[in-house]
Amino acid sequence: MTRRILVPLDGSVTAEAVLPYATSLARAADASLLLLRIVTPGEISQSLFWKTTIPAELRREWTEEALTRANVYLASVAERLRARDLHVVFDVQPADDAATAIVARAEHESEVRLIAMTTHGYAALCAGHSAASPQRCCMPHRRRCSSCAQTEENTHQ
Repeated sequence: MTRRILVPLDGSVTAEAVLPYATSLARAADASLLLLRIVTPGEISQSLFWKTTIPAELRREWTEEALTRANVYLASVAERLRARDLHVVFDVQPADDAATAIVARAEHESEVRLIAMTTHGYAALCAGHSAASPQRCCMPHRRRCSSCAQTEENTHQ
């Protein structure tokens, strides 16, 4: 069975920072890369009520434009990686929630063995966050983590 590494990208430099690691893992594991771009309603319109206040035809047009931009972006990233002799496929999908869509894709693709991604902040990586237990976090901090209210260079459990 083919091995595949799922690499969610959102077009940011932060998201692309995972690519050197994903490509190294792909080479070492003889795996292919699946680049995934999730397009959420928030990227299409800043209106919280876009499904009820913006005409359906305009919503369809804006969605198609966003999906086209995402496809062009992923095609360019895939081309760069293919130039390095990597097997790369990509897909763009609309979804209400990016995190849920990424996990669902990994669960439904039998070839996916790993999700390689970065985040835009420490809070997304912190474990055990809730109003009742903000003291638990899985990583050392170099700056303040708003979710667990710890400060520089603190490691906590």
